[in-house]
This record gives sequence, C-alpha cells and structure tokens, in this order.
Amino acid sequence: MNKPAELLITNAHIFTADNRKPFAEALAVSGNRIVFAGSRSEAAAWKGPGTKVMDGGGKSLVPGFIDSHFHMLFGALNLDGMHIIRA
Repeated sequence: MNKPAELLITNAHIFTADNRKPFAEALAVSGNRIVFAGSRSEAAAWKGPGTKVMDGGGKSLVPGFIDSHFHMLFGALNLDGMHIIRA
C-alpha cells in the first residue's frame, strides 16, 4: 500500500501531458508533488484518514502556467492597465 496522499481530486478530466495516457480521472498529491494520476478506482488506494478529498465535478484540470515577465517598453506604457488580484 502507498502512503496516504494529503489531497485527492476525483471526478475530473485531468490533462497529464503524457502521450501514453493523456487524461486521467483522479490525482493524488503528497507534499508538493503529484504522486498519482489515473482512474478513480485506483485513486482509492491513496486515501487515508487525513486525506482531503475534492470532487472535480467533471471539470477540466490542467497544469498551471506562470509567466511573470514583461517587456520593458510595453510594460512601462501599460502600467496604468495592470490589475492586482488579491486572494
């Protein structure tokens, strides 16, 4: 048996970026790593008493892309249009 995951997301359409298996139904996260991506039935092995389980509601889950750069001239000319989003 695997060590239980901290987070388990099920019932989702998960893009894996793996050509052999491009989509999964569930994924498990331990620490800051994805430790499993596959079927809902296989994901059950990663559930423990402290695992937070999230229902993806059949929605898509894709990797996050972060690009925090700007080009100096364009950025300087458009600083008045920047929006700050606070969580």
